[in-house]
Amino acid sequence: MHIEKSLLAAICIFLAGCGSQDTVPEGPRTILLNGIEEPLTENEDVSFETWMCYELRNANRVLLEVGILKGFEGVGFILFNGTNRGTATFYSKNNTLEGIEHRWAWELNQEGTYDYEFILNTGSNGLFYSHGTAEEANSANPRIFKCQQ
Repeated sequence: MHIEKSLLAAICIFLAGCGSQDTVPEGPRTILLNGIEEPLTENEDVSFETWMCYELRNANRVLLEVGILKGFEGVGFILFNGTNRGTATFYSKNNTLEGIEHRWAWELNQEGTYDYEFILNTGSNGLFYSHGTAEEANSANPRIFKCQQ
């Protein structure tokens, strides 16, 4: 699992250096991810696909934005509180009987599992799980978000 974390870091460092040095009109989107020295900026080589996620009871405020780096299998990110700052994640997409399920996982622990997961189902419901502490891991109740692209 340590190799996966190193691979993710190497991919993100590579992505930070990709692209031309030409100026893009209106300024491309840039995100800052924990553990990555350079910001990631959308350009001709790197693009993001994202979903904005809101609390069910307060749909006016983006709390999470989950995304993928298009063209780079297994690489995703999660941004917090409507900002451009967040964490690099592992990303997977699964076909289920109900449709497509997207999954982001981050903070690999010593047991080889992830402390945090975010699952986006076909109905655009986002489920945030925190497995970090024994108390959190024993809680099967995720925090629920409504997400849109």
